[in-house]
Amino acid sequence: MSELTIRQGRPEDRQRVLEILIDGFRGRTVHHWLEERCGPIGGRPWQDWKRRELSGFLDQHPDQLWVAERDGAVVGFVTYTMDPEREVGEIRNNAVDPAEHGQGIGTALYQRVLQVFRERGMKYAWVETGLEEAYAPARRAYEKAGFEPFHQAVYYVQKLGEE
Repeated sequence: MSELTIRQGRPEDRQRVLEILIDGFRGRTVHHWLEERCGPIGGRPWQDWKRRELSGFLDQHPDQLWVAERDGAVVGFVTYTMDPEREVGEIRNNAVDPAEHGQGIGTALYQRVLQVFRERGMKYAWVETGLEEAYAPARRAYEKAGFEPFHQAVYYVQKLGEE
């Protein structure tokens, strides 16, 4: 297998990053499960909303994207934010091409972002994920990167009226 390169994302990476996002989050996101329970939200599939969320983030923070590349192809990505006042960095949307799982790509991406956090004076880093079995690989990857669980949450939904 050829060498993995972790590099800053570029505008031309966006389409591939969005493809990996959808492939990586299928069956592993609250957006997907909400649609399964309630039907398409706003008349659009969950994939549209997830793409829109990440595209909006990248429009606002194009420099807060790192990608993993192998043989000239993007195979994973990670986005992040930093709050200098609180000295906290947050790993946000991230995914690895399902065909590349188990290769240490997620860990390499997290380590690069953690290095950025340290270089920029962050004192803490955090990441959020779910408790469902579908999130078990993500939890293992975060723990492998040195994160420790510290809080659990539950999502609630309520239908408001008839459409």
